[in-house]
Amino acid sequence: VARRVERARRVLLQEQSRTREFVRVLRLRSQIEKLQMLLRVLERAHQPLSFAVEDVLQETLNFHNGVCDESVYTYDPLRPMLPKLRVKMDARDAALYLAGPRLKRVLLKL
Repeated sequence: VARRVERARRVLLQEQSRTREFVRVLRLRSQIEKLQMLLRVLERAHQPLSFAVEDVLQETLNFHNGVCDESVYTYDPLRPMLPKLRVKMDARDAALYLAGPRLKRVLLKL
């Protein structure tokens, strides 16, 4: 359970680090579904970790609701181009992995 919560929080932090237009809404939705199922199981078993799952689920839901209208991943005409764009964005993130946020902004403006 702790690993699942840690993974969900990591996914949330990864998506929060992206610009709002490029957040993977489908990935967030799948995380929300998984967390909801896990929360149901934990509540039935009266596990104390259900509070941690509930916190991550609430954060993910709030972020998803704020981003779902702005993301290009919900715009159907762009859907065929998104896999290529995703590969390029991941390559860019990997190339700038060690750079700080200020340096990234400067380099991306060039």
